[in-house]
Amino acid sequence: MNSEPFLIEPSDENDESHGTSVGDDTVCCESPVINLMIVDDQELVRAGIESILEYEDDFRILFSTESPSKALESQVLPQIDVALIDSRMPEMPGSELIARLRKSAPHIRSIMLTAFDEDDNLVASIKAGAAGHLLKDASADEIIDAIRRVAAGGQAFGEAETERLVGLVAAQGDGIAEQGRRSRGEEQSGSEKSDRQSDTSPSSLAEFGELSEENQRIASMAATGKTNREIAAAVCMSTGTVRNHLSSIFSLLGVRNRTELAVLLHD
Repeated sequence: MNSEPFLIEPSDENDESHGTSVGDDTVCCESPVINLMIVDDQELVRAGIESILEYEDDFRILFSTESPSKALESQVLPQIDVALIDSRMPEMPGSELIARLRKSAPHIRSIMLTAFDEDDNLVASIKAGAAGHLLKDASADEIIDAIRRVAAGGQAFGEAETERLVGLVAAQGDGIAEQGRRSRGEEQSGSEKSDRQSDTSPSSLAEFGELSEENQRIASMAATGKTNREIAAAVCMSTGTVRNHLSSIFSLLGVRNRTELAVLLHD
């Protein structure tokens, strides 16, 4: 079997290559086309993903390869919207490819696909800048929905990943709260400044322990990729109020977005 990357050139006539009609003006007008790249060293996995995606009217697979270096050198990178990237490849880890794509093609949003249900793998993808993380046994609907959500500027984490992130953040929160209590005791001893300077953890982590229980819950859900609407439903408040809470939380913890929040709460 040929494992060379394939490239689909956009056509101004009826182009049915790879099962996608890219010359259908009606489809293009109804829904913006999402240009995709798939990077996975296993040909059967790539073929399986392609078979799931190729008949979606708003998807167009422009590039598929087993090689991260070929992906980085591809001439179609400026056209790619979303990249689906394997977490473990012989040439380089998926997290490294995501990080390098963020530097060379920052417009591309990446989703990590993995067969390994591991915390370190999940955190590495978030730190690299992935907008989504899914297990390879995710359903076709989950993968399709994740691509559309990420292409629209959102984040997409599978149910298993979300549960693990909640557990990681909750465990981190317990440690941070204990650290905050210790810090207060040290401050009362009269060595406030020196204690803060000798603390090897970021001060923003200590601040998490000072958040109200409600704000800790909001921060934890935001860090797992929950939308404002989902958070609002969980805590019984309006989406506008959730936005205000998150703005205050981000400011206090010194982060700019939910991805940085997730990384901070895990470190």
